[in-house]
Amino acid sequence: MQSYAFSKDSGLYSFNIIGDDAYLAYVGPHAFDGCSALEEFIDFSRIEHISEYAFKGCASLTGDINLSSIDYIGDNAFNGCSALHGVKFGRSMLDAVVGEDMLYGCTAIETIDCSEMEYFEL
Repeated sequence: MQSYAFSKDSGLYSFNIIGDDAYLAYVGPHAFDGCSALEEFIDFSRIEHISEYAFKGCASLTGDINLSSIDYIGDNAFNGCSALHGVKFGRSMLDAVVGEDMLYGCTAIETIDCSEMEYFEL
């Protein structure tokens, strides 16, 4: 998905990819930045690259996100996503690049699941 694709779209409530084999592998910089009404983003599990500020300010984005295929997360990717409850990282995180302040302002986070990882260092 290209940079700024839905940036500042205050009317976007849900995002889903339709089709048995369809998935989103790349989310560009600021793609959903400021989508304050976005509550549901279907299937994070196949995304490999989330650019900087991709979901910044998506304060209504709720639930848990499964980042099991991720290999890159840019700076401030989920900054201000204050309704997120949890994050799950998969084995792919072993060699992943994780930007600064990825979860800054995510004040409702209750769980960070790293159970599939063999090695984790903060």
